[in-house]
Amino acid sequence: MPSRKFWSSGGSEGGLPAGSGSCQVEVDFGCAGGGEEFLVVHPVAAAWVTGSSRLTCSPAGEANADHDPLDAALDGVSAYVSNINPGVGFDLVAFASNGTWGRYPFYVIGW
Repeated sequence: MPSRKFWSSGGSEGGLPAGSGSCQVEVDFGCAGGGEEFLVVHPVAAAWVTGSSRLTCSPAGEANADHDPLDAALDGVSAYVSNINPGVGFDLVAFASNGTWGRYPFYVIGW
């Protein structure tokens, strides 16, 4: 089985490789009174991304003013990254298969 390599900013590997980083993004699906949204494209500024960055994202599973930690699972909330622009950022495409409203926090990790 191949070994896995992990990086840390202070590790023995000399720091994070180019294109690595992370951020938390809050996506707003709109207000409850205005109907539920199914898809939101949210631009994210991230100067650390490169053309070879690989980004993954997921709901943070944290409570906020709009939702409890389990609401993301109940509403079918998920996301992916699109339109990576090296040195500038990317789009976080968030969707809710069951429809939802309000804000959800997402974690994005890149390597």
